[in-house]
Amino acid sequence: MNKRGIVLKVIGVIFLILILIVACIAIYLYYFYVFETIRVCVGEGIDTSIICSDKDFCLEVADIASVYSDPQFNNLPQFAKESFNDVLNNVVYCEKTCFVKDVKMGIDSDSGLFEQLASCSEYEKEILFEIRGKEGLEIIKFMKEYNS
Repeated sequence: MNKRGIVLKVIGVIFLILILIVACIAIYLYYFYVFETIRVCVGEGIDTSIICSDKDFCLEVADIASVYSDPQFNNLPQFAKESFNDVLNNVVYCEKTCFVKDVKMGIDSDSGLFEQLASCSEYEKEILFEIRGKEGLEIIKFMKEYNS
């Protein structure tokens, strides 16, 4: 075998190794690396004094159904809808009357940008949502559609 063939094989092997390294890094960033963590702090429940028989009644009274029918909510990425449901399941409950818990989120309500909550108080339940590459790309896609 001549020198040119050996050099081409070595370059080919190096090129394949580089492609595998880049693919592994991309997979890691897409599925595993946490780019941002959103902290939600759920505090104590506030009694609304509305008599209830179950949680669904409290959700109807709070008019949560209007959020689900909003076209913007339907366009949200699936993980965002699931996160919203997770928070909602922890916030509204029925104990003879409807209770709604106090919620602090890591999102500035005025600007819509992420803000870092350092920690939750002792009496608050902490819910963490991790934004990985997959979710980040879904957010970028949603923002492009939302702004156009």
